[in-house]
Amino acid sequence: MKVLGLSLFLAFSLSLFSQDSAKVEGNNEKIKELNSRLDQLLLGKEQPRDSLAIKLDTMLMLIKELRQEMTTIKQEFAEIKKGKVEYEIEPQSTSVLERDSFYVVVAARGNLRKAQEALLQYQKSYPLMIVQNDRETWFHLVHKKSYSQDEVGNMVARERMNGIKDAWWISGQKLRLD
Repeated sequence: MKVLGLSLFLAFSLSLFSQDSAKVEGNNEKIKELNSRLDQLLLGKEQPRDSLAIKLDTMLMLIKELRQEMTTIKQEFAEIKKGKVEYEIEPQSTSVLERDSFYVVVAARGNLRKAQEALLQYQKSYPLMIVQNDRETWFHLVHKKSYSQDEVGNMVARERMNGIKDAWWISGQKLRLD
């Protein structure tokens, strides 16, 4: 058992050390620099320039993250413009609803325009559609897919774990059918 553990450790170690020598050298340089900074901090000889350098490194890292996020947003916008990503805004017509099924509701809005805006925001994980309740007072954003009574609870829990804290389920009977 010890031999197996030792051989696994050695195999893991060898895989870690198979990096490029340039990367290893760069890592060694950074480690030396960080050790030097740590020694200065421990000895109480921190120079004002050291703390400024740390702040500058932090700022550069934040700028890099922002640039990356901006690039991602630009790419998504370009895909939407080209029509690769389609966000369907359906009318409140719910003729596709099954009365004996259950639907996961991710949001509800008081008017159609606000429901359409919310649709663009929420339609990421599952295809959604806009339907009205049977009293025609609310527009609900629901999953297009209907679920059985056993499945709908799990899907609501999944949506809540994905950040939609007020997700709930509703019966197809309580939604307006045209």
